[in-house]
Amino acid sequence: MKILLVEDTRILQGLMLAVLGNLIHKVDVANNGEVALKQLKSGDFDLVVMDGLEATKIIRSWSCNKSTIPIIVRF
Repeated sequence: MKILLVEDTRILQGLMLAVLGNLIHKVDVANNGEVALKQLKSGDFDLVVMDGLEATKIIRSWSCNKSTIPIIVRF
């Protein structure tokens, strides 16, 4: 599974990468929502893990097949 992790805190990035990497997933990291949107448009991801609702709303508004990608939003 290819995952896009959106996290701006380096410590949390490392923790999430350790957990997801141990599950044998390919994980790409975006430091913020703007970068995540660019990566998502150009990449082929199975899942997005993020903590922001604004980028989620933008992704859901897209008319392409990426608008239905599963997104886990943490608060």
